[in-house]
Amino acid sequence: MEVLDPVIDVRPGRLRGTFSNRWLHARFSFSFGSWQQPGRESFGPLRALNEDIVQPGSGFDMHPHRNLDIFMLPLSGEVEHRDSLGHIARVRPGQVQRMFAGDGIRHSQMNASTSELDHHLQIWLRPARDGGRPSVETRGFDLFGQSGRWCSVIAPDGRDGSFVVDQEARMSTTCVRDGKVATWAPREGSMVYLHAIDGTGAAHVNGAEGPFQLAAGDALAIPRTSAQPIRVESDGPAARFLIFEFAGSGLGT
Repeated sequence: MEVLDPVIDVRPGRLRGTFSNRWLHARFSFSFGSWQQPGRESFGPLRALNEDIVQPGSGFDMHPHRNLDIFMLPLSGEVEHRDSLGHIARVRPGQVQRMFAGDGIRHSQMNASTSELDHHLQIWLRPARDGGRPSVETRGFDLFGQSGRWCSVIAPDGRDGSFVVDQEARMSTTCVRDGKVATWAPREGSMVYLHAIDGTGAAHVNGAEGPFQLAAGDALAIPRTSAQPIRVESDGPAARFLIFEFAGSGLGT
């Protein structure tokens, strides 16, 4: 078996794009809106990884999407979703909402509280095929419950109630604390993107110098991995991570 020497692109969180107005503070890992960064348009099918902090009683008015799989992962607060299909839902920490835009959908996304901040991640994936019937679904997950355990949110086999998307894609979360280590076993030649949500931690990638020290918003982009494990651990009381794995495709990174 070929042993790859993975190339690691370290992406500091402080270099992410920023947008702020009276009700929103947003950070962008990939080119988004008026913030355009050459070479940061996408990572395989991962088109957006936005961190949004929304003021109470505010949010995104009704607007359209198409040909995207959009995932919302609340970290604190509560989001009220309404869409052109007639869905009304409140999405809370411990839940993930998937909105498959397909041929086209309109939705609004508002902070449901009049006193608390809404802090969430929004993730956009490009499906392998355009079109399709739009749909919206919210599921509960133990996203950060058991230290050192990865929680599958997207998986090709739908394991543990995860979503199945029109891509060879995996997305999982973990929280590492109390000296625990979370180990991810990638498929050889796949693309891996590791994002530090919060806390401070370290990532060990076999075949590369390390460990890589990661703080909130930092990321590692690995366009072609070996089959050697990737291990993450906390440098403090706790650190939360989000990981993506895609079939190697040669798409822009």
